[in-house]
Amino acid sequence: MSKFRNNKSNKNQGIHTIFGQHSVKAALQNDKREHIELIINKNQINLAKKYESKIQKITILPQNEFTKRFGNENTTQGVVLKTKDFARPGLEEFVKVESKKTKTVILILDQVTDPQNIGSIMRSCALFDCAGIIIGKDNSPELTSSLYKSASGAAEIVNYIRVTNIRRAISFLKKNNYWIYGFDSSKNKNSKLNFSQKSVLVFGSEGKGIRELVKKEFGVYPKNILTCRTVEGDKSDRIAGVKGVGTKSMVKEFPMLTENEKFDVKMLIDSAGSKTTRISKMIKDDELVVKRNYILMQLQDPDIPNHTKMKIQGAVNGKVPQLVKYKFQTMFIKDKLQSNIKNFDSWIMEFVRLDRFRGLNG
Repeated sequence: MSKFRNNKSNKNQGIHTIFGQHSVKAALQNDKREHIELIINKNQINLAKKYESKIQKITILPQNEFTKRFGNENTTQGVVLKTKDFARPGLEEFVKVESKKTKTVILILDQVTDPQNIGSIMRSCALFDCAGIIIGKDNSPELTSSLYKSASGAAEIVNYIRVTNIRRAISFLKKNNYWIYGFDSSKNKNSKLNFSQKSVLVFGSEGKGIRELVKKEFGVYPKNILTCRTVEGDKSDRIAGVKGVGTKSMVKEFPMLTENEKFDVKMLIDSAGSKTTRISKMIKDDELVVKRNYILMQLQDPDIPNHTKMKIQGAVNGKVPQLVKYKFQTMFIKDKLQSNIKNFDSWIMEFVRLDRFRGLNG
């Protein structure tokens, strides 16, 4: 039996009440739902006609009766939908699906209780292509009418995963090669991070932030994440690390990684050289691997020779050659790219227009 009680898809498709035009339209466009009843005032007849084939029952109410039943029209916008929720994935199923992607961002909300705040976060998730939101079952809302309204349709496309235990969820995600990043208003706001290909961003409640119990799952302070990754490697970028050394053993061996002080790769290697423990010896023996990984992973100070920098600068400042369509087409055919782009003429015209625009603007 899985330790995640909410691992299986949510089969409890109770009837949800959704109101507001954006939220209702998004739900009606979701083919995974079964729609019980659409209740509208006379101003929303066109909406009912458009989706009537998907709805079991449509009720049109006079304006005064609609307002009497559902309150201010500014809230409902004259449209209310009663619909069954669809099967939403549990954590393990969700991670299995996301494992096929090269890049994934997930949000964890630790005891965020306001459904309107969660709805707003859902909208941001939809905009920035965030895969889903994980939230604890205790002290967090289910999908309510208020949350749907605030999400403005995003609840149909952003996974909403409720788990029994946030700490266990974080531990599970770490085992599946996700890097965990906690956001805390009391910490240094100027930390610069190169996020991993698989990232989990953890936000705390509106008043108290992330609980200390949950923070213990992070382990490494943001400033020192790069140091830790140079030893661990990065599977998403196929960068091998020191075999047999992970975050837990790193934190145990070098507790400085968890502190709000920079502990860089040089300090790590020096510290490992002064110890006789198994972990330190493994790091010291693979010192070249650690240094190589640092060069591969850090992006702030790329080691580019001066002559290469001058060549790049010359290309940037130099005259851009004019696009010659027939030459480009010849190269296109030579490289056997016809199967990738069906309508070459339509596709190339976008570049021709850009080239003309560049010419007009110097």
